[in-house]
Amino acid sequence: MGLSITVAGAVVLLVMLVVLSALCLATLQALSIHVDALSVKSELEKSALTTAFRIDGASLSGNLLAFNLTSTGEGKLWRYPLCDVIVSYTALNGNATLWICEKLSYSSTLAPGCWSIQTIYNDLRDPGILNHGETAAIAALLSHAPFR
Repeated sequence: MGLSITVAGAVVLLVMLVVLSALCLATLQALSIHVDALSVKSELEKSALTTAFRIDGASLSGNLLAFNLTSTGEGKLWRYPLCDVIVSYTALNGNATLWICEKLSYSSTLAPGCWSIQTIYNDLRDPGILNHGETAAIAALLSHAPFR
């Protein structure tokens, strides 16, 4: 009789240890996922904080806006379809002067309402990616003729 109580107690204790181990493993896995997410977030924040650009050499010919974009920070620019260019300008509509704020989307070929990279100067490190010290010649085709 005493042996059966001891065996039953050992089985209950063993089951409790298995359940406790499973809970600990689940907690550790959740913690590992959280730490990985924090690491990715930190990398994205660092990338955003170290990315900087300078715009210069802007010129306007009809609806065509051309400018140079130089990377002055450490971040890289390469996901062009995710980048929009916002331009504000005045245009004539009949006798009325309109203030237009236009969002231009990336296109590999120049089209109205879009911007594209014509070339990247000194593009030696990563071809097609704008790295630190490199300059991209960008052209944008505005939807309306700007009023000067």
